[in-house]
Amino acid sequence: MMDKKDELGEHYRLGEELYRALTKHANIQFIVCPASLGDTVNIGAFVGTYKRVHNKEKVILVVKEHQVSLGRCFTAVDDIISLSEGELICLRLYITLAGMQKEKNVLYGYFPAKEGGLWETANSKNTCFVDEYKSMILDIPPDSAIDEVRIQDTDDYERFTGSILLIPFCLTYEQKFSDNFWQNLVDYYRRNGVKEIYTNIGNPGDYALEGTQSLSLSVSELLSYSSQFEKIIGVRGGIFDVLALRDDVRLDVITPYITSRFWGKCEIDTIRHPLYYGLKNLNPNAKVREYSFSEGCESALLKEITDPGAKY
Repeated sequence: MMDKKDELGEHYRLGEELYRALTKHANIQFIVCPASLGDTVNIGAFVGTYKRVHNKEKVILVVKEHQVSLGRCFTAVDDIISLSEGELICLRLYITLAGMQKEKNVLYGYFPAKEGGLWETANSKNTCFVDEYKSMILDIPPDSAIDEVRIQDTDDYERFTGSILLIPFCLTYEQKFSDNFWQNLVDYYRRNGVKEIYTNIGNPGDYALEGTQSLSLSVSELLSYSSQFEKIIGVRGGIFDVLALRDDVRLDVITPYITSRFWGKCEIDTIRHPLYYGLKNLNPNAKVREYSFSEGCESALLKEITDPGAKY
């Protein structure tokens, strides 16, 4: 019977080669971040504490090419190594198949997979993914606070003042909201004199909603400008973990509750699955709404978001 390593062949060998290259620098601690933006935030934001707890002098993050600007936002991170998507997949294969998640000077910054493809998370002691990363990956105290974030200087300090930013698309969830929902949201803010409304364009296939302008910034640029917006509204995805690094950003985040479509009733909740609300651990002021896919919920959700008495 063919061994899994032999079956993967060249991919496994390339991953091993990349891994061995890292271990040649024994005085440096490398943390491999193979997953999404939010997962990299949960590593990078606590590198300062990780250094102190584990007596590490220098930490370098290994990230995907499109996450380089994010990695440079973390003040305790000494440097960044960027790999292509294919290279990082190979490195991930080698580390997980060879059982090298915490060997030598390379730390694998994600959860090991169990049978069936489920990730080994949801420790009963923890309340969100941020806590999972602290305990299972970084092995740091549960009350560890995030490090200071490096904010890129901007030439125009009032460019987006009084504006609304919508983030209706994310890779985590398919688009579940009707076009009417977003159009009603745009129309509401237009009627109420909002200066400008933007749609964030972060991935291929994203498009500007009718009546809005497209906005395509690097992660670090978006983080720098984020506090200027009157409010940032969108579907829960990794970009909100990035934005939550600043406590002066007004966030209104919608996260779909997938199984609710079977209930046949409308429900909007903010506490049902706190495990998935890790960004509240980063920014307690963020408003997170869990949304069920039942008739009437879009109208109720729209009313809550546009309620002038809502606190953020």
